[in-house]
Amino acid sequence: MVLWQPRFVYAETDGLCYQKVSTNDKPIGKPKKVAFSSVSKIDELEYSEFVVQCTGRDYTFKAGDPNQCTVIVHNLRQLLSRYRESHVDGRAPGQSLKPARGSAKAS
Repeated sequence: MVLWQPRFVYAETDGLCYQKVSTNDKPIGKPKKVAFSSVSKIDELEYSEFVVQCTGRDYTFKAGDPNQCTVIVHNLRQLLSRYRESHVDGRAPGQSLKPARGSAKAS
């Protein structure tokens, strides 16, 4: 049996964030972030659940209903795809390649 704990969940351009909620459903405490750089896969499961698979661990969430789950998974996959497209070769947008260290011989 799984005991679900309510969380306030939101996405940013570089990851999925979540926080504990108070008894009156207000976010409390420091948000935790699942960085898109560590995400390998996002899958929709049964019973309105979805999993964010990362290096080292998986994060499982439960949406309010199956339709909401489908929308969340679709949107997270889009954000993950855009993150990956904008971080080619591990570089952030607008970041140039660092020159290689070492010596060069002029000819």
